[in-house]
Amino acid sequence: METYLLSFYLSLFILNFLTLSSTQTTPNYSTDQQSLLSFKNSLTQNPTSLNNWSTNTSICGWTGVSCGPRHQRVTALNVSGFALRGTLPPHLGNLTFLRSLDVSSNNFTGPIPSHLSKLRRLRTINAGFNNLTGEIPPWLGSLSQLQHIHLNNNTFFGRIPTSLFNVSTLLTLDFGNNLLDGDVPKEIANFSSLERLNLEGNMFMGSLPYGILNISSLVDVNMRYNSLSGEIPNDVCSNENPKLKRIILYNNQLLGRIPPNMGNCRELEEIWLTNNSLSGSIPIAIGSLSKLEVLSLSINRLTGRIPKEVGNLTNLKTLGLSSNKLEGMFSVTLQIFLSDLNHSP
Repeated sequence: METYLLSFYLSLFILNFLTLSSTQTTPNYSTDQQSLLSFKNSLTQNPTSLNNWSTNTSICGWTGVSCGPRHQRVTALNVSGFALRGTLPPHLGNLTFLRSLDVSSNNFTGPIPSHLSKLRRLRTINAGFNNLTGEIPPWLGSLSQLQHIHLNNNTFFGRIPTSLFNVSTLLTLDFGNNLLDGDVPKEIANFSSLERLNLEGNMFMGSLPYGILNISSLVDVNMRYNSLSGEIPNDVCSNENPKLKRIILYNNQLLGRIPPNMGNCRELEEIWLTNNSLSGSIPIAIGSLSKLEVLSLSINRLTGRIPKEVGNLTNLKTLGLSSNKLEGMFSVTLQIFLSDLNHSP
């Protein structure tokens, strides 16, 4: 009798477990499906590229949708360049397994909905090249796994939220070509893993923060077309193993000398400092940058002789030195190896 009761209760437990599992799994899948259909229905222009977004087919086969192999939950949504028009609906925040969201190169308007703060697994958000507006969402700082943020080429305004500096995993920060203003936050220098920083085409003012050009992981920094002033920080590439390849700071109001430490940036391929108010001489140390392909220093207040060491730059393709007060002739070595001498910015 006891054996019978034990078997009965065990069977009942298993049945309840299976029933509970099925009731939990189905709504999760259904939630993803409903979230995507709500996204499609919110569009003011319904393109043919989303024609297979239908209840008749699995969401994992829908155009632009990727699912995880285990739970069949949506892990990536990529509708870049689909000519979509409308606003980003809050329903996207229900895709709780989402790791990558790419809605770039469309015609989305309005703000980024706060419901996206529920996407705790999100590693990449790319909403660049739209017509989104509003302030940069402070809740981005609560997404602890974020690695890549692309909000470039929109009309975001205001300042970079301080909460964002809580995200220690960030590799890419791209806020280029918006309407952001204020100072460039000094906390950016604390991003120990940051590889790419793009703040071009905004209204940032003030000096470049100390340490921002000395992030050991930094490869590209682009802050052209702002109103930055003050001197270029002299700690550029002071770390032991600098990875910096591109420094793009032209069309600002930078003052002072070009830091001699720039010669420590052994991986540098491009230096763009055109159209500032830099003064003094060209550092001799720049002649040691064997990988340099672009040296653009036109439209500044540079003086003195052009260092003969510039002739050692055998990979140089673009050289801009016009509209300064420099003197001296190019070395013969420089004339031999320059494949594309260009005196424009």
